[in-house]
Amino acid sequence: MAKRILVVDDDEDLRTLLQVGLSSQGYQVDTAESGSKAQEYLAKTIPDLILMDVMMPGMNGVELCRWVRGQPSTKDVPVIQLSALADQVTVDDSMEMGSVDYMFKPVNLDELNRRIELALNRAERRKKD
Repeated sequence: MAKRILVVDDDEDLRTLLQVGLSSQGYQVDTAESGSKAQEYLAKTIPDLILMDVMMPGMNGVELCRWVRGQPSTKDVPVIQLSALADQVTVDDSMEMGSVDYMFKPVNLDELNRRIELALNRAERRKKD
């Protein structure tokens, strides 16, 4: 069964690019354009991994990651943050909130796919332990 990924980004073009690119790698990809839409989605569906932008209007990616970690149903779902912000404070904040990885935009799809595979493999090993 294909692994399910939720892509959360306010940039429609990037959501589409990631959806097409990751779908071609065999993933089932769903999208949300905001933190609040992601919360609505996560109330009904638990993905295997979440990719989220850091800079979004309303609830930003760091706040959304904190929320994801605080929910019993999603606390163990790997989160990879994507951002144009390259400052160490933002990276540290993202990792402290529970992200398993942080990638700078523009994202290389091959590198993103490698990091997704690593995150999914780590999550599978944790489930077995």
